[in-house]
Amino acid sequence: MKARSRLLQLQKGIYGSLKLEAARLVGALPQSIQRYEKSYLSSFRASARRPRVSSRQALTERMRSADVTFVADYHTLGQAQRTALRLVQDVYRAGEKWVIGLEFVPSHRQAELDAYQAGLMDAATFLQKIRYREDWGFPWENYAPLLDWARRTGVQMLALNRPRELPFWKERVTDGDDLLARDLWAAGVITDLFSSLDPRAMRPKVVVLYGELHVGGAHLPANLERISSETLGDPLDWVSVHQNNDSLYWKLARRGMEHRNDVLRLDHRNFHVISSTPWNKLQSLVSWAEGIGTESERFPATGALRLAHADSSIMSNADNDEDEFLCDLESESLSKIQAYGDAMANFLKLPAPEFERLSLQSVYSADFVDGLSDERRLSTLEQRLIRELVLRNCRFFVPRTGLLYLGTPSANGAAELAAIILAKGHSARASFFGETQDSFFQAVMDQAFGFFGSLLVNPRRKCDLPEDHLQRYLTLKSTQGADWVESQARLYTLVGLEEQARFLGRTRKLEARSYVRRLNAPIMGMAAVSEQALSVTGPSSVHVRIALWLCSRYLGKILGKLLHGAVLQGDVSIEQVRELAWQATDRRWRPAEIRYWEWVAAVAAQPLPVSKRQTI
Repeated sequence: MKARSRLLQLQKGIYGSLKLEAARLVGALPQSIQRYEKSYLSSFRASARRPRVSSRQALTERMRSADVTFVADYHTLGQAQRTALRLVQDVYRAGEKWVIGLEFVPSHRQAELDAYQAGLMDAATFLQKIRYREDWGFPWENYAPLLDWARRTGVQMLALNRPRELPFWKERVTDGDDLLARDLWAAGVITDLFSSLDPRAMRPKVVVLYGELHVGGAHLPANLERISSETLGDPLDWVSVHQNNDSLYWKLARRGMEHRNDVLRLDHRNFHVISSTPWNKLQSLVSWAEGIGTESERFPATGALRLAHADSSIMSNADNDEDEFLCDLESESLSKIQAYGDAMANFLKLPAPEFERLSLQSVYSADFVDGLSDERRLSTLEQRLIRELVLRNCRFFVPRTGLLYLGTPSANGAAELAAIILAKGHSARASFFGETQDSFFQAVMDQAFGFFGSLLVNPRRKCDLPEDHLQRYLTLKSTQGADWVESQARLYTLVGLEEQARFLGRTRKLEARSYVRRLNAPIMGMAAVSEQALSVTGPSSVHVRIALWLCSRYLGKILGKLLHGAVLQGDVSIEQVRELAWQATDRRWRPAEIRYWEWVAAVAAQPLPVSKRQTI
């Protein structure tokens, strides 16, 4: 069986188990809501019979030509709200009149929304006034960036939801009829915005963030077309941007097209954006239904994170991703890691890893570091390294003691650690982060295989790419009191990326945009960099080693992303993945530096975007 087929089988297994779990937690939907969903699916299938590969630019142009753009919102998935923000940022031009329509704000709370946008009301008061947690309840942290951007740019926000407090709500509307009534109400509010315009005023463009079932052509768009035609004489032009439709994703996956492009054109009025996966959607729903809080709400106020210098600048560099969402807490996270590890072992035809001797810790039990001094299997330097990594909320595995540190429990993190455990094999003698330059290259490969493993579970996961590292380094360099460790790690990473390009013979293209030359940094290889860093002694030695560890993580993520692409394209076989990454105890030892460059060469044909911002 080819790698893609085996991978599809793995992903469908994850999706199936999550679907059962979501059904158990949410329960059966009322018949009226099932009818509403069936209507949406029928409308979507009609428009998606012949999807065509499109582009972000084409979508931007269509959104700019329409009066109203509906963006589908899967309320529990933060990636859905981040995609909406990126699309709005794409279409917005200073001096134009843009409006963002919001489902989660009832229309009779427009005054509170205006006050919040004007800076006259803080977020806590605003959320209390609109009864956000009682009437909406989805993670505010996912919506806040969109509202913050609108505040900074002066883009008007429009409250669209039908008020629950009005007397006729409960008397006339029940179950699925609620959804139909809200479609009518929102269509009327949008139409009123256009009908109240001064003829001399600039005509607005509206982007509406609304639940994914609502943006089907037969629902909110159809009501807008009818009401605006009756009120304005001519119907408003609209386009719907659907996100992450399950059936379309699997259809594309069977053809090997799910990663070819972020944007599909379904017809003149319907586009589709792939920003996540069906199983990630379900995982976000399961986490929300189980009441798993958000990261910022759940950081403990005691224990290790209260120690020393764990300031906000360090925590902002926590080991989390844009598409991160919480999974179960520690007691269940280990079982999730084991499930992912078993699935990956089956995919790669490797012996399943052993989990019996492992001890999982997370941010909720981070005060375990207080007892590290009693752990005789770790050197004093290793204890200090672990303490610093915990303060930075980084994930890691210490084979010698069986310690797993997950940081904030998440599906991405669980999959990543599962892959690293698999890569380490069964040897408790495998290094954590040693004292030689060879251990640095081994760390890069460990991190690469970890990120590769997480991409098997979440192929839409992002990582910082060359331009992202450069921009972050320049920001840190120009900021007074910025984190030196992260700044140095980003610089090491740029040096490593340039060395890779030179190794692959891409010097002509490289000379024109050399990061190292632009930064006036010394041209040297990572072997020399790591040797120099590891030779530092004294109080600063831990900080230099942490910078080198972070560099191994940054380089490893990019290498893992390239390996994932090579496997999907068939350029690298499952057998080659095992040869590149697996460290079985019976394997003939070769220096990690040699194997690292073999890995770089194996994925050399894979294209690499300059920045993660180029994808949705």
